[in-house]
Amino acid sequence: MTGLLVAAASFAYSQDRDHDRERGHDWERARQVVDRTMDDLRHVERRDAFAGDDRERYDHALRSLADVDRSLADSRFDRGKLDEAIEHVDHVTRSRILDPRERDRVMDDLRDLRRMREEWH
Repeated sequence: MTGLLVAAASFAYSQDRDHDRERGHDWERARQVVDRTMDDLRHVERRDAFAGDDRERYDHALRSLADVDRSLADSRFDRGKLDEAIEHVDHVTRSRILDPRERDRVMDDLRDLRRMREEWH
């Protein structure tokens, strides 16, 4: 019985991946958007100054983006994970610690994440 469930789940997963490929999803491009966002967050000059809620938001943003990246690496699009990552990155952009140039760069990343979400609906 367990073997049957595993086989059915594997088949369903395979069909989902094939369906995503047929819809023309560019997995590598999506991963580049996520990776660039993570890099931009990691290069925030004063990230060490993040404390309390700001630090928690920053950490959540990076973890959420890493979750999205893992899904994309497996050719899986998880809208819930992407929504969560977008929300956390959005919270980071509201921090007063960010330099205006850094905020603009992360806001551009956020725009690209949202665009990806809309294109992949």
